[in-house]
Amino acid sequence: FAIDSLKQLAHKFLVKEELTNYQFQREFLVPFETILLKNLKRNDIIDFLINCVADICRKSGKNIKSGWKIVFNILGTIGKSISQEGILKSSLMILNEVIQMHADCLPEFLEEMIGCLFHYCGSPITSIALLAFDKLKWAIGEASNPDSATIKAFETHYKLKQEPASASLGAVTPEKKIASLAEGPSIVEEKLWNIFLRGTQCLVLDKRTDIRLNSLNLLFTAIKQNKFTKNFWETIYELILGYIFKTFIHLLEEDLKNADYVKIAVNNAITIFVDNFTILEPHTAEVIERMGRYISPTEETVAKYGIELNKVFFDNILSKFKNEVCWEAVVKSFQQTLTRTTPQMLAECTTTAPKEDGSMKLNFVEAEVNTKASIHLRAVHIIRTVLMKDCLRNIPIKTSMQLLEVLFQSYNFAYAFNRNIDHRIILRKSGFMNYSPQLYSLALQEKETLLGYLGLAYEIYLQQAKTKEGSAILDNIWKLMKKLLEEHIGAQIKSTKKTSAEEKKEADDGFDKQAEHKRLVFGMNSIIADFVLPIFQKLPAEVFASQKGEITNMLLDLIVSESIEIRMALRDTLKFWLKGSILPQTDPIFILST
Repeated sequence: FAIDSLKQLAHKFLVKEELTNYQFQREFLVPFETILLKNLKRNDIIDFLINCVADICRKSGKNIKSGWKIVFNILGTIGKSISQEGILKSSLMILNEVIQMHADCLPEFLEEMIGCLFHYCGSPITSIALLAFDKLKWAIGEASNPDSATIKAFETHYKLKQEPASASLGAVTPEKKIASLAEGPSIVEEKLWNIFLRGTQCLVLDKRTDIRLNSLNLLFTAIKQNKFTKNFWETIYELILGYIFKTFIHLLEEDLKNADYVKIAVNNAITIFVDNFTILEPHTAEVIERMGRYISPTEETVAKYGIELNKVFFDNILSKFKNEVCWEAVVKSFQQTLTRTTPQMLAECTTTAPKEDGSMKLNFVEAEVNTKASIHLRAVHIIRTVLMKDCLRNIPIKTSMQLLEVLFQSYNFAYAFNRNIDHRIILRKSGFMNYSPQLYSLALQEKETLLGYLGLAYEIYLQQAKTKEGSAILDNIWKLMKKLLEEHIGAQIKSTKKTSAEEKKEADDGFDKQAEHKRLVFGMNSIIADFVLPIFQKLPAEVFASQKGEITNMLLDLIVSESIEIRMALRDTLKFWLKGSILPQTDPIFILST
């Protein structure tokens, strides 16, 4: 009764239009909001209040001015605080009626209206939330159209509010007003888009797939289709792009079912960041660092998605880098990733007393080692296939040298493990690697990092060929190739010969060391054939001439290799030298080649 009496009084009060710059309607309608806030658990009272608000809007809506704020407050509170489907449906229906029938009266209250719609979009009743999204799309469409009558009225309203209150401030000419608006976000950006971005930021983390996909689609469509001022792009980065890069990794870690959604969100954020790189470039180092966190050192599946996202990011962004700061951030990120994912416990492992079956017990978890090694290999692969594919000539020399060091550290770790036969025998005794002659990830890591190192080192040499640094790089390349060839030849000899002392020790240990040397030779075959011998074809003539004696002896040893791939690569290298007339016909290698 009391509420009904209040409604009758409201109707009488709203017969006359409110005077400009007065807020009497707002003050008179506040009791309805107060009653609602005190009775949020009384569905009967809430239902009656909704009917009262509907009646007031239908009969007196054309005279409402400042009172719309209270109407939206009441409807928004219901959308935010109530979970009863019938009540939500009724209140949302009223909100739709208000928007359709009184759109010309609402420009001043677009902020409140959009905020109200967001409360319904976040409703626990999915059907209600999806209905609200349809109306929110209309509101965003209005905000996106600078020629919209609603938006023009909205801007006019706020320009009037910004007029100086004191004449002592001086007259504000049209030219001054235009200049002041150009310096920062427009009124629509500052008011409406800010509300939209903040509201969507909450919805993109909703647990329901329909809701978050709708919000994500609405968000990115709106951002891509609109032009914003430089200052407002900072707001977009802070509220949306930076938020996604920083936060969505947790969705992956919580549940892998979120993977597809995270990929959609991050890929869209990457696209927007790349498309607006000129404006957002100052945030590049931060984005690279946050993208690096997606490569988890402990969760292989999470890391797999992280690697894919990083690949997409670097594929699109690297060509836009113009300064060393961006490249340094890239190298730093990969350095941290490779450090986090290096399975150090594998090199430092020890064994405890034998178990009952006679095998040794390791002091690390086998699955953890395999996971780290696999993730590390994926990260190395990105460096080699993405970072170095088309961008080598764009990378500053200083940064190239840093990247070279990162690759060499990774190579050295894999190299040391793959060459430590005694250590590998201990691991095999303990049951680790029983089904594989080598730890597959580290065998590939050695190849990947070597190929990356040689490719980058040779590119640096070409850029610095006439300097001391270039000569030093070329010397390092030659020493590394020489070392690998000598090692391969030595392992090949050991794989076919053994001393009596070695035979006795192997009999006692129960492991065939000669077989381990054969595995080492087998693992190195593709390294020699695919990487080392082709590099010989790139050696400058003067380097070839100065090292010809050593090259001749090593190639003579390789000619008897059991590996077909090595013999084929050797043949191609010799053909290259013959074709290029590098060798005189009296040269031993020429005779060998023919």
